[in-house]
Amino acid sequence: RRHTRSDRDGSSDVCSSDLTANAGDDLLTGEASLILASRRATEREAQKFIDAGLGDIRNERNEIVVALDGLAMVVAPGNDLPALTMDDLVGVIAGDITDWSAIGGAPGPIKLFLPPASDEIFQSFSDDVLRPRRRRPVTNADQRFSGADLAAAVAQDPLAIGLAPLSQRGEARPLALKLGCGLLAEPDDFSVKAEEYPLTRRIYLYSRNAGLAGPSSDFFAFAQSALGQDGVQDIGFVDQRIIRRTVNEQGLRFVSAIVAEQSPDQLSNLQAMASAVLTATRLSPTLRFNTGSSELDTKALSDIDRLVGVLSGAEFADKEVVLLGFTDAVGRADINQIIATERAAQVRD
Repeated sequence: RRHTRSDRDGSSDVCSSDLTANAGDDLLTGEASLILASRRATEREAQKFIDAGLGDIRNERNEIVVALDGLAMVVAPGNDLPALTMDDLVGVIAGDITDWSAIGGAPGPIKLFLPPASDEIFQSFSDDVLRPRRRRPVTNADQRFSGADLAAAVAQDPLAIGLAPLSQRGEARPLALKLGCGLLAEPDDFSVKAEEYPLTRRIYLYSRNAGLAGPSSDFFAFAQSALGQDGVQDIGFVDQRIIRRTVNEQGLRFVSAIVAEQSPDQLSNLQAMASAVLTATRLSPTLRFNTGSSELDTKALSDIDRLVGVLSGAEFADKEVVLLGFTDAVGRADINQIIATERAAQVRD
């Protein structure tokens, strides 16, 4: 779907669409000043703007994350299954798992609801989750509904499970996800803000690298403001305000990390980190880098501005701020330690 607001001269000023539709072309030609997109522009799409002399639309001047959302496997409120592994989730959608007893539920056939194959969000999910595992959705799923309608249908059927955005879950209950490292990712605001919930989605706002003026410029600024983020929250998406979580509330993550298989170096690092944050309160921003790069991504740059605003307040005048840097566990531990420290230092600087 496309939604446009027309100026008096008839030109469309704001388009909301996935870049796979023609909103990206509207932005390229100047027919639209801004577009909202449910995924990030690809390198190929960004190259069109570079070739047209408009620069990179994926830099911090032209790309902002205005909201966050998540996809979730939702069930009826009376279904007491607490969580799924990612393998279970894929198994259900691919049709390998057809009975609730196979995933810890009461015996009974699973009734699967999926969005239509043409649904852009479902296409994105398939690209990110199914295709890397070389799986396809089962052909006999109920694909008549999407979004809020799908969630409503699931909420009324105790044997149903379906894939729906968290922002449109209604009365249906979203399931937590068990991650491979033993962690449990709850589909709550903090996990989505920190992007620890693996099916988190970013909602992007793009502008042309040709300068904004008038209502377009105002809207670009408004989307990032406190009032704009109020609007994000009001319509059911996750805003980007900084929230907090105590170490006690992070206890399950620590326990899961400890019981997961670890090398001696990893356990030593985990113990040192636990000592450093024992009395701390965690803030929600988790700053990420562009893939294969030491550069912070555009959301991280905006989050740093938000952090500066919070940390400059009187409440933090007498507090110590701890920055924790991470890498994956691939490769030599001593090299990863250097990279993690450099990342934290980059954020500090």
